[in-house]
This record gives sequence, C-alpha cells and structure tokens, in this order.
Amino acid sequence: MDDSFMYINSAQNLADGNGLRWLAGDGKLHPLIHFPPLFSIVLAAFEKFGLDAVFAARMVNALAFGFNIILCGLLIERFTHSQLLAILGGIIFLCSDVLIEAHSWAMSEPLFLSLYLGSLLMMVSYLKHPQRKWIIAAGVLLGLSFLTRYLGIALILAVMLTCLTAPSIPKSRRWKDLITFAVISLLPVILWVGYTILTIGSPTDRAFDFYLITSKQILRAFNTMLVWFIPGRLVNGHEILWLAALVVCGILLWLFGRKRIPPDEVAADLKTRYSLLLFLLFQFVCYIPTIFLSKSFFDPLTPLNNRILLPLLPILLVFLMLLLQFLWRNGNLIRKTGLVLCVFLLLGVYTYRATDIIPRLHENGLGFARKSMHTSPTMAALRTMPRTPLYSNSPYAITMWTGLPAYGIPTVDVLRQNMMDEDALLVIFDAVSLDLYDTDLTTLTQGLEKVAEYRDGTIYRLNTQ
Repeated sequence: MDDSFMYINSAQNLADGNGLRWLAGDGKLHPLIHFPPLFSIVLAAFEKFGLDAVFAARMVNALAFGFNIILCGLLIERFTHSQLLAILGGIIFLCSDVLIEAHSWAMSEPLFLSLYLGSLLMMVSYLKHPQRKWIIAAGVLLGLSFLTRYLGIALILAVMLTCLTAPSIPKSRRWKDLITFAVISLLPVILWVGYTILTIGSPTDRAFDFYLITSKQILRAFNTMLVWFIPGRLVNGHEILWLAALVVCGILLWLFGRKRIPPDEVAADLKTRYSLLLFLLFQFVCYIPTIFLSKSFFDPLTPLNNRILLPLLPILLVFLMLLLQFLWRNGNLIRKTGLVLCVFLLLGVYTYRATDIIPRLHENGLGFARKSMHTSPTMAALRTMPRTPLYSNSPYAITMWTGLPAYGIPTVDVLRQNMMDEDALLVIFDAVSLDLYDTDLTTLTQGLEKVAEYRDGTIYRLNTQ
C-alpha cells in the first residue's frame, strides 16, 4: 500500500509543479527515488487534464488488464501457431486471481507487464525474422520497463544473452544488433541513475549490506509459482516432491522430444524453435537471480510473493501451452481424453478463484482506495483536529486522505519521547497489523490515553499525569 501512496502522491506533486516528490512525515517533499518514475509520470499526465490520480490509476490498470490479455494471447499464438491455445491462455490470464489482484492495486505492475509482454512479442518477431526494427522496438519497450520497475534490468540482460546465443540470429549481425539494443535499452537506465546521483549523491537509496537468503524463502517462492496453477492444499508442505517431479518430467520430455523431431525440421525451423525456447528460459535465468541478489544485498524486506514474481507468470503460461500442444500431438485417444479433462480441471480452478476474488474486490476495494477509507470516521476526525505531529501504523493513508504528513511507528521508547517533546498523537487503525513494527497494541499504548475511539481506529496521546 505504501507503494501506491508513493506513486500517486508523486504524480500529484509533479502535476502541481513540485517535481517528482512525495510528502513525508516531516512535512517536506522528498524526491521519488526508491521507486522508478514512469507510472507516476503517466498518472501526472492525467492529473494535468483534471483527472484525479487515484481514478487515473484505476483506469490505466483496467485498460492494461485488457491489453495484457490480448498480448498474452498473441504471444502464445506466435509460439504455438494455434488460435485455440491462444484463446485458452487468454482465458487463464483473464481468470487468474493473481493477475486480477495485481491489476487492482494502484501500482506499476500492470504498466510494466504491458511493456514487458510487448517487448516479448518484438523479440519473437526478431528471432523469427532477424530485422533491426524488431530489436530496436524491444529495446525501447524494455528501457521503459526499467523506468516502471527496476527489475526490468534483468529482462534487458535476458535479451542480451539471447542476442549472443540464439542460433536463428546470423553470426554476422549478432554483435551489431546487441550493441544497438544495449544503447537503446540502457539509455533510460543511465539517465535515471545519473538523476539519482545528482539528487541524493548515490545511484540508489538502498543501503548495501549482506542478508543471507534462506532455503525457506526459496521454497516459498517456488510454492508461490506452483499455486498459480495447482490448488494450494496439494502444494503446501510438498514443495520438494513437486520440484523433483518437475525435474524428472522435464528430463523425460526432453529425451522424448529429441526422438520426435522430423528430419526435415533439423535446419532453419528447428533453429528458430530452439532460439524461442532459449529466450523464454533466459527470462528465468536472469530474473530469479536478480531478485535473489537484490534481496541479499540491497532490500532484505522484499517478499518473494505474487507481486515480485509476477512477470514469470505469462512465461509459464506460454510453457504450459507449448506442453499441452506437445502432449496432444504425441498422444493417443486415452491420453488426449485425459489432457482435455486436465484442461477443464485447470479452468475450473481458475474460474473458482476468479469468482471468489472479484466480488470481494468490487465490494471492498484494496489498499488506500478501499471502501472503508472513503467512509473512515478516524480520517474525518483527523481533518478537523488542530495540526500536530502524527504517528500511525498507516501513515501514508493519513497523508492520502487528509493531506496531513504522518510518521510510521518508531521503537516504543522513541515514540514516547517524541510524543512528549512534540505533543504528538498516535493513530492506530484496527485493520492494519502492527507486526510490521514488531510490537503489539498493549505494549505500544502503555502509558497513553485515548483521545477518541472510532469504529475503524483510535487516537492516543501521552498521559502526562
């Protein structure tokens, strides 16, 4: 939710002529560095035309959802040459609860996916017909993707590796096209890093340190991706078995597939297919290690959840459609019947998840824009109270809905001292967990008195008696 505030508040300040900045708890505007700028710039453009940034985010992400379904279907069609599989992949994308939720937050993932999937389509065209216009288009889109999410740098690297190794690209033009792509895609990276150095004196606001990533975290990431396609009750606690099964199946499919290649496809067509598969694999080879490196050295709080792993979901969908096509072409009647049943079962799982999440999102919303925030009596009370420093377990929500700066919760001792020195108030929202602040309500409010209590939150001050 804090991410949403950063994007929206920065967009509002940019539209107001205050630069790409967000309002911090100290009441000062701070430059947007922790997050890349493109999503905020897009929202600021809508603000300039009189549309509220929150509404603009809703509209942009809704349009991106429809656009991404089409892009995913086109990508599958380009790999499988099957309109039926393209439609099936589009339906799965449409009904994915993970993708539905991702497009419901006021965050940058939908725009990032549009740029990323567009770049994949350009690269597929390039690998099939190596022409410079395709690699230039891919470079532009991936350069913009970095300005939307920093992990776009991993996808730029994936294209570079493809340019160097794909057998469908003539050796005479590999380095030329690689340099062309690198110049175009890395230019936004260089410009933004230069801006951050000039602004804060460092290429990033993240402190370098070493945070050992654990095997439990890796298994959690694997679990997240499995649950995209398999009910969680069949996965949870059995991740090692699933990993072993997938490795064995992958080896068997590779051995079986080698024997099934027709002799007349051993030339150019096979080179193109191999290049396309290599390109898909490079998405994993580059993206997952980049996440682990970021988490290990710069951002230990990055959760290996649906949001961070989301770009891999469309890639897995393409692999799934290729697998279905391969099994169908090499199956007898019994196998094909079983395959059809599996497809219907998969569609049933996705439909069930979609019908569960859509009504909840429609009724309650998400994050700062959820229904309860529109009618919050705690927010209404803060708007009418005398100006005073505020601390809260949801500081950015306060700034979003009241325009008042607010701090997060420091340690208990620091909070007590600040409340004494600044006559500050503590605002606790019932729906927001205190786990992030490593405390509980009893410990936090000891020695405080209630100023006011509402159905969604409570306001405290220090008891000086």
